[in-house]
Amino acid sequence: MVVVVMVVVVVVVVGMMMMTMTTQQVKGMINDKVFATQHLHTSTLCVPKVRHQEELESGEPGERFHKDRDASRIVYMASPMFSIHPVCVLPLSIVSRLLKYTPEHVACIAHFWGPITPQSTGFLAIQDVATKQPGFRIAATGAVVELDKSAHVTKKLKLIGTPYKIYKKTAFIKGMFSSALEVAKFEGGKVRTVSGIRGQIKKGEVKPEGAFRATFEDKIVLSDIVFCRTWYQVDIPKFYTPVTSLLLPSEHKSLWQGMKTQGQLKREKGVRRDAELDSMYTPIHREEKVFKPLSIPRNLQKELPYKDKPKKGPVDQKKNLESQRIAVIREPHEQKVASLMKMLKMSYSHKLDQLKQATANRMAIHRKTIDREEKRKLARQRVVKKQVFRAKSKLESRDKTMPRHR
Repeated sequence: MVVVVMVVVVVVVVGMMMMTMTTQQVKGMINDKVFATQHLHTSTLCVPKVRHQEELESGEPGERFHKDRDASRIVYMASPMFSIHPVCVLPLSIVSRLLKYTPEHVACIAHFWGPITPQSTGFLAIQDVATKQPGFRIAATGAVVELDKSAHVTKKLKLIGTPYKIYKKTAFIKGMFSSALEVAKFEGGKVRTVSGIRGQIKKGEVKPEGAFRATFEDKIVLSDIVFCRTWYQVDIPKFYTPVTSLLLPSEHKSLWQGMKTQGQLKREKGVRRDAELDSMYTPIHREEKVFKPLSIPRNLQKELPYKDKPKKGPVDQKKNLESQRIAVIREPHEQKVASLMKMLKMSYSHKLDQLKQATANRMAIHRKTIDREEKRKLARQRVVKKQVFRAKSKLESRDKTMPRHR
């Protein structure tokens, strides 16, 4: 449980608590002798203060709310744990977004319904003072920064639908709205698919109820999920209870306890929350997609490399014939004949291999013999050529030395 205490003057004194009271409350406390004698203690200092007229009015002021760095837990907004029930928001450029938990290291704005408090008034959120639990009890601190009669707090709303008809860039969506009136309010709104294709709501349809026509910047498929992001206003809980621990006897002042949390109430009454079906894991059933065969234009096939071109060769007829044949079981005599023929065939093939090998050896020997004869022939031709050219050169030299007769 967390109690938010509004402090008018910051005083660091152990056992000191400040209270703000109206004039009638001060007069009643002065006239009450029981309070003055029985509940007065020297360790507790009570400073009465008269409120101004504007402080007697209730509104929804805003204060800067910051989680204390020494606190072990963050503050949860949705549970009634406050003497004033604040709602923490994060101010954006256009709207103030509701927060479920206080940020770890960033300040936020908290709105609550209560008396109008002057700006710069400090406050702090305190854990339960009645129980002796280890840890730092101050959960958050801050100061008042806004004075408003009302606050505009919004929360994200994500509407989800599925297409049931698609015509190029136009699609008909169902399941997002429940009536034609809701569709009419959202005409012109922006929608988007999970894949990032943007669109716009055009007009509602008669059947099914809540369906509408939308246009997109590209064609979508039936498996796409279409969603619309919107904001809706959150009301500030009108709950305010003053802390009256100083009015208790001295032995009960440290045992004061404010509002109980939901967890405490459920434990005391033995109430268990039923599990939500939407939050439980369920088996996923996906339909198998049947893809159309890929068709490549002929002009593009010419430009593709050979490995990427579609292979459309002739059908292998041998495989088809083998698959069409009927298996035959042979008789023992037929098996012996088949094995004998197989042995004769293997023997014949072995003889053919030997014959081929012998022929290759003979051809190699014959080729070597021919090469040897060719070399001898070339040597004899070389010698004969030398003799012929020597005789020819001698005749030419003799003809040059002999005198010519006219």
